[in-house]
Amino acid sequence: MLCAIPIEISNRELDGVLYLALKLVQRGLPVMFGERMVTQYVKNNNEPVLYFDIEQYVPINRKVIADGGAVFNLNSEGFAFLCDEKFISIFEHIRDDVTKIFLWGKRQREVVSRQLPDLMQDRLVVSGHPSFDMAQERFVPYYRNESILQCHGEDYILVNANSGIFNHAMGLENYLKMIQKMDEWQIYRDEDYLKFIRTQSEYQEKVANGMLELVAHLARAFPKRHVIIRPHPTEGMDFYTKPLKRYPNVFVTNEGRVREWIASARVVVHHDCTTSLEALLMGKPVIQFRPVYDERFNDPLLAGIGLATGKVEEAEAIVRDGEMPVGLRERQLANLEPSLANIGFVAAEMIADQAVDVARGVVNTWIPEPLGFWGNVKCWRKHLSKQLRARQPGRNGRKVRYALSKFPRLSLDAVQLRLDKLRVIEPSLPEVDVTSLTLNTFLMRPRTTMD
Repeated sequence: MLCAIPIEISNRELDGVLYLALKLVQRGLPVMFGERMVTQYVKNNNEPVLYFDIEQYVPINRKVIADGGAVFNLNSEGFAFLCDEKFISIFEHIRDDVTKIFLWGKRQREVVSRQLPDLMQDRLVVSGHPSFDMAQERFVPYYRNESILQCHGEDYILVNANSGIFNHAMGLENYLKMIQKMDEWQIYRDEDYLKFIRTQSEYQEKVANGMLELVAHLARAFPKRHVIIRPHPTEGMDFYTKPLKRYPNVFVTNEGRVREWIASARVVVHHDCTTSLEALLMGKPVIQFRPVYDERFNDPLLAGIGLATGKVEEAEAIVRDGEMPVGLRERQLANLEPSLANIGFVAAEMIADQAVDVARGVVNTWIPEPLGFWGNVKCWRKHLSKQLRARQPGRNGRKVRYALSKFPRLSLDAVQLRLDKLRVIEPSLPEVDVTSLTLNTFLMRPRTTMD
């Protein structure tokens, strides 16, 4: 059976998808992965596929199941579901139209199970997420980026900002108008939830201003070290660049993969950011900076990662020391294990085994073909049209730039390079053939050998 894995945000999801795809191919299952055309291929064909649902979009799920296929819900935002059980309602929305729901940990299963009747409990699988398989220390060499090291050295301070509601690149109200149009996100039409979001925006404004103060303080305290502030992918850059431009050792960027920046950072600073979990798993000293703190707006697990402080002077002292207290990392990982199964085993292995079980009995496997000249022309025309519209001033330009930033052009060579690096870390991964089907859409199969 063909596995179809759509990717929403390349920088966040691609590495985990490649790792999962290699595990699936290792078990004899071909994999189509990439941007929106993955779902278009599935819509336009009636062959059974194993579709990895990331958007909780009921019509495509129903079509897949009606065609004799299966739907695996594999959501990358597992931690968010512990903050507000209203968010869990999306699982009630899709429960009749999924084969399996893969959850980050036992705690998430306890929450989601309350949305499903007893007869559907076997659809819940505690697996962890493939992305966090690769956040282990052994994958640090995979992420080390020599160009980052050449520019910033190996003692830079990485500050991960996370104020995407207050400082959304599209503007909060514009973003809400957009997401309210999507049936799968009906919660954003709820007046009580909207009130909560706007209150959270006010909280994030205080956090963001506190982060600015911290970065300025660290820049003065460590003039020979670079301070990298990396806004959340949804954030606007101007909020950080304008007040910090006076400091020559401060750099504001959202280029590349965040793990490339974590891999060679000397210390990582966060406030309620998933990158703190990645940094902890990768063995980095972590500071949780709390200029203000309100548990209503913070993930209860992420809030427990790193050395917590709300004072810039204390943060400076921790940066200067550059080490976590003995045993703290191990204790924090143990606290996380009920919510992140990856700490105990490999999520991609479990998901791939489940896929094999579902694929048994499917005699013929549909293999998609490249779109060809005219199909490619349509995809490229859409892409180039977006590139032009992204230059427009105002709201329209911001909206298109936001969409483009989620999945920039990805070449076949770039995919192959990542696969080669993965096999260096884990030599047992299979040799594969990768074909470009169209822009940002690829097919992976077991390597064929010619006599």
